[in-house]
Amino acid sequence: MDSLFLKLIEGAVERIGARLVDDGILSPSPPKVDRSYILLCVELGHRRCKVALVEIGVENRTVSISIPKNLEIVPSDPFLNQKGFEAFIELLLKTQNSSTAKIDGLALSLSCPTSSEKGTIDTTHSLVGWSRNIQEVLHQKIGYDCILVVNDAVAFALGSRNNDQIINDLQLPVLAITLGGGIGSSIIQKKKPFVIPYEVGDIWKVWENGFEGNPHMLAGHGFFDWASRETNWETEEIKSNFSRRLAWIINATREQKCNFQFNSVIIGGGNAAYIDQSEVSRNLQKPCKLRLSRLPEVSLCGAAKLWVDHFHYGQSLSDLVGSNI
Repeated sequence: MDSLFLKLIEGAVERIGARLVDDGILSPSPPKVDRSYILLCVELGHRRCKVALVEIGVENRTVSISIPKNLEIVPSDPFLNQKGFEAFIELLLKTQNSSTAKIDGLALSLSCPTSSEKGTIDTTHSLVGWSRNIQEVLHQKIGYDCILVVNDAVAFALGSRNNDQIINDLQLPVLAITLGGGIGSSIIQKKKPFVIPYEVGDIWKVWENGFEGNPHMLAGHGFFDWASRETNWETEEIKSNFSRRLAWIINATREQKCNFQFNSVIIGGGNAAYIDQSEVSRNLQKPCKLRLSRLPEVSLCGAAKLWVDHFHYGQSLSDLVGSNI
């Protein structure tokens, strides 16, 4: 009877512990040996590519990710044409060869739908000539065993979730938006999976100014091309109109019949520099707390943390990020 009672108690403790880990209250038990890593971290967007070597320390349940001091930002154009993948491999090898220390793996975030679990990407978007089985091909080309592939909007959300300066005092769930060539978005929540991808491109409507289309067309980089070609707006007018359009997108996201609602919004990406936060707030139908993040390394650090959680702690990727995007 005593042994049965003890087993029941142990089982209950295990279930409670697992639930606390799922809710993000406790961290999973780490391997016994603390470690340090050097990762090659890359974010390939529609317009810019960021590359850096990132130092990571794992000690006593704590993960410390250094701010990359060697961050290089180059145009993405060379990597998005028919020969783009070959040029991308050259970039990886060049960065790898510049390191005097052994590189432990690759954390790659891409501006296209991905399956982190399968290591595959959807090449029908912008990565012409790239292999769908990207993880396998990268292993063959550069030799790393530990390669992580993730969508860049998901990486930004993960990086924001793990940055106290960004996430501090924001009420979860949080809608994380990246503004670049298009618009990426994810939901940050307390429980597993901690980040749920959300495709704003599925919203297609007639907007307040009579324009009909999806958010990528409404407020992607095409907006700036249109504004410079068709208007005589000054910079402040461009920012005001862009910010108003972003507020419309946030409003439209709230209107969707989704299985989530958000209490706060984080905005990042290269075009976040054009956001007037007060103009966004004035045009929101329901007030919520807004935060701008113009730190260039957020997505790199988010992908790096996901790499550590998976390859060091052994956590399932499906427990950390939801569905394929």
